[in-house]
Amino acid sequence: MIVPGGLVLTAAHCIDLDGAGGMALGDRCIERARTADGKNLLLSVLAAEPVADVAALGAPDAPDLPEEAEAAAALLAATEPVQLFRGEFEPKDVVEGYGPVSWALPVFILGPDGEWIAATATVVGENEPTALFAAERPVRGGASGGPVVTQDGLLVGLVSSSHEAAAGDEGERPLYHGKIVRPLLALPVWLVSTLRTARGVPNRLRV
Repeated sequence: MIVPGGLVLTAAHCIDLDGAGGMALGDRCIERARTADGKNLLLSVLAAEPVADVAALGAPDAPDLPEEAEAAAALLAATEPVQLFRGEFEPKDVVEGYGPVSWALPVFILGPDGEWIAATATVVGENEPTALFAAERPVRGGASGGPVVTQDGLLVGLVSSSHEAAAGDEGERPLYHGKIVRPLLALPVWLVSTLRTARGVPNRLRV
């Protein structure tokens, strides 16, 4: 998912990260990606947070691969970015004397087949770096790292994991659950500053 600042966001487990600390020591970490229309893209891993499961990539600084680096930079510059959701979740459950204990937001999840799945995202605390989702349709394997957006096409987060439907009460439809990572709360401060100051025009979601 391309966001303002020329960054590509995905789940950390979707990239080839060996955990040896090479990036922290200044080593170059190159990742090859494929766009939805089949184009191959060479990207540089700028940051990866394996606990929260989020990674940010950008145009590579690769003098030995000038054509691929230039192609990646051109595509990132030409693609309209998806703006990040900066609003608030709505209070869902309230415990008297303790205030809201969870927040909810209607969202859409992009499945691996390219179709949008309606779901509800919830967080237990306002500043939690991850959220949970519940959907009436399965979010199948291959959706990891994909976008979770509002009706207006604002990026709430990325799919980190999904699970089989949980059994509900009798007469209720089972729900499919999973985890969403929220980039503005999980990425390093310097990248969050880039995301907050960069501007892009939101894409309205078509469902």
